[in-house]
Amino acid sequence: MWPLITRRLWGSLLAWVLTAGLAEGSVGPPPTVDLGAQFGSNGSTGVVGQPLLVDAHINNLGPNSAPFALLVIRVPSPLSLSSVTPAGSCAPSGGEVVCAFTFSSLSAGATVPVFLTLLPTAAGMFTLSAIASSPVISDPNLANNTAHKDIMITAAGCGNNRIEPGELCDPPGSACLSEGDPGICSSDCNCTLSVSINIQPDNRDVSTINLESNGVIPLAILSTATFDAPAMVAFDTVCFGSPTDPTRGDCTEAHGKYHGGDVNGDGRLDLMLHFNTQETNIGLGDTQACVNGMTVDGREFGGCDSIRASGRRLSCGRDHAFPNPDPNPVVFVISLTDDCPGEVSEIQVLDADGDIVLRRLVEDGQTEQVSAEVPAGGEVVLRCIGDGAGSCPFVVRRQ
Repeated sequence: MWPLITRRLWGSLLAWVLTAGLAEGSVGPPPTVDLGAQFGSNGSTGVVGQPLLVDAHINNLGPNSAPFALLVIRVPSPLSLSSVTPAGSCAPSGGEVVCAFTFSSLSAGATVPVFLTLLPTAAGMFTLSAIASSPVISDPNLANNTAHKDIMITAAGCGNNRIEPGELCDPPGSACLSEGDPGICSSDCNCTLSVSINIQPDNRDVSTINLESNGVIPLAILSTATFDAPAMVAFDTVCFGSPTDPTRGDCTEAHGKYHGGDVNGDGRLDLMLHFNTQETNIGLGDTQACVNGMTVDGREFGGCDSIRASGRRLSCGRDHAFPNPDPNPVVFVISLTDDCPGEVSEIQVLDADGDIVLRRLVEDGQTEQVSAEVPAGGEVVLRCIGDGAGSCPFVVRRQ
């Protein structure tokens, strides 16, 4: 802190020592002051990425002038310091702002304000501290020398009627703004925070989801500089499943809790969750799986990750269609359980007009691999036929 004290301040301190009651031959009790630190009403709440003004104060309740005093303001790292006023008396030092004042500004009864402009980089609750002190004069009352201020920082978004980068405004159109537009969000827009997720984080490539599994699927909701997933996500609102509608998937974390971990090595804690495979409603034709949910401050979010789905127990009684499969040709391995006498599974490949270009039957207890080139605009259809149709599942795995 001391290197921040200017030569002008040292000169003022020396002049006081030579002329005030500390000089040789002075009589009476030593002078005292009653210094105090306070925060003003500015800056109790803020928004990530938007400047936030906070005011702190040092005051002297007397009975004497303070020849030299310090006000040290401790600022948490997510509240990045942009500027401080008065600049001539204050300067940053690590995670603190150190302000030095002389008797010319801190006479008995005086108050000096300090204004900080902060730029929040993360959402959450953060606490500032201010400490007033003097190294050269006694302050018998230390009860008022320290002050604290809690600041709630929320993520930028429609909660503040603004569209920020990373947000989606739905439905699109003239009433809604595009991503990154700094204007006002129309009341008939539904803004969703776009988050990044990583399904099966240990996998480097596209994750393969075994749809026959009775286990769980791990996933991570990733944190960024402006999105602290463990702190901001209400984990009991998260649903995971098919991209068509994740809310029809699994909305219950398999272990009833979450934990944090840095899955992508960026130094930030990500939110780790697990969901039961059989509850996700992910289909054999899905190439993505998605999450949606709410943040603790009531904002909706969503995100998807690429997958490769394999092995599916498809119930008889309805058709299972896979239009425009990718990759193409498509390879299916079909197995019909041997405890369903009279059952037959059927695979059909249809062209764009719905005409059958390939048909293959698999009887109960058999396994067969089917490879087919699907015409443009066509689809693959799987179904059960036979005496026991509708009562017996069969297993299909896409290679």
